[in-house]
Amino acid sequence: MNTLINIGKNRTILISLLILIVSVISVYLYSFGMLGFESTRFIKQLIRFVATAFLLAMIYKGKNWAKITAIILFSLTILGILVALSSSQMILIPLIDKIVFGIIALVYAMAIYYFGFAKSFKAFFRYQNSKES
Repeated sequence: MNTLINIGKNRTILISLLILIVSVISVYLYSFGMLGFESTRFIKQLIRFVATAFLLAMIYKGKNWAKITAIILFSLTILGILVALSSSQMILIPLIDKIVFGIIALVYAMAIYYFGFAKSFKAFFRYQNSKES
């Protein structure tokens, strides 16, 4: 495994961990936030977290459908955050929640760039696919 592939492997793991951390934070905020705890909301968020972890595992294994799906979902999430932040109702939202939205958007934007354009990821992705052949 050459240096570029090794960098790609390490960065893929790092980006995946950041996404999972953001997901845990969003599960917590959505399930235990100002609206109070509701088990059905928590179960939905837990299913979303498991689906995210599965998607990231498939990206790590070199599945092209997973990479494309992740880029689309992360793009839609960023679009939703931008629409929400531009809403007139955002005046009522506490500053800390706006900061969390910004961090989520930043992590997803990093993931989109990395999975779509980074040379190290492309090298690692090719390496993962060549192992299966």
